[in-house]
Amino acid sequence: MVELFAGKGQQIVEERRDEFIRLLSNRLENVEQKTVRNDFFETREGFDLLIKALDEAQKTRSKEKHDFYARILAGAATLSENGETSAEEYLYLISGMTPKELKLARRFYELQTDYISKYKDQEGEDPRQKYTGEETEVWPMHRDILVKETGVDDSEVIQIVNRIASTGLIDIRYTPFTGSVVPAYWISPIFERLIKFVEVTD
Repeated sequence: MVELFAGKGQQIVEERRDEFIRLLSNRLENVEQKTVRNDFFETREGFDLLIKALDEAQKTRSKEKHDFYARILAGAATLSENGETSAEEYLYLISGMTPKELKLARRFYELQTDYISKYKDQEGEDPRQKYTGEETEVWPMHRDILVKETGVDDSEVIQIVNRIASTGLIDIRYTPFTGSVVPAYWISPIFERLIKFVEVTD
């Protein structure tokens, strides 16, 4: 076991570290250089974020999580020094999710933003602000797509979405419908702020 950590194990750790650093460098190259705080990672905040991200990146083989960590750090490094950021909170939030949860959350976000955008164009209001039986039809529609695209069964999708909801990325609203109370799942303002934060590097 000691030989594993000293040999192959150390190689795996270094490969994951190098991949993360490469992704971070690529993300920083994607933004306007005038917006980058070149000394950010020399500050206490930036250094702490970098160490945390490196530590988390070495614990997982998920390239999606590596990329998300890189996006969060790049986002933090490109915001105004006086601006209020939540980079540390976002980093801890993502580190607590499994790769499957993160992948499903991203797809759920895409489905919902597309639906919300179309609904606003047609109705002129955010469907999440409506408290009618109509909203109960949205979740089953999106759930079926997630089941089809992820290959997991219906009950597992529901379990995963409920776990994601515990992070605050998804809101659960219970609505009276045909004599019973059924859950409706919506992306939360926290999720929207997170995606806006990391999209600065796109």
